Amino acid sequence: MLFGKSSPSPPSSPTTELPETNANIFSKLTFWWLNGLMSLGYKRPLEKDDLYDLNDARSAKFVTDKFEIEWKKETEKISLGKKPSLIKLYIELCGLDFA
Repeated sequence: MLFGKSSPSPPSSPTTELPETNANIFSKLTFWWLNGLMSLGYKRPLEKDDLYDLNDARSAKFVTDKFEIEWKKETEKISLGKKPSLIKLYIELCGLDFA
C-alpha cells in the first residue's frame, strides 16, 4: 500500500485485461500494476487462471511479424551505404512502452 491506495486486485477470471494497458506512467515505471498478482503469488502458488490475458500486440507472432517488417526496412539502408540500426528498430517496435 502506497499513499493509502491499495494495489490492483489479481484477475478473477482468465478474461481479465492486462492492467498495464490502463496503468499510468508511475505504475509502468515501477511495475506497480503487477502488485496484485505478486501479492497473490506470495500467498499461494500462481495458477494459469490467475494470469492476465495477453493482448495481441504483446503476442510473439505479432512482435515477430513487426520485427521482420521493420528489420527489412533497416537492411534496405545497406544499398544506400548506411548501416542498419538496432536502436532505431527497437524504438520503432516498442516506442515509449519499454524505452
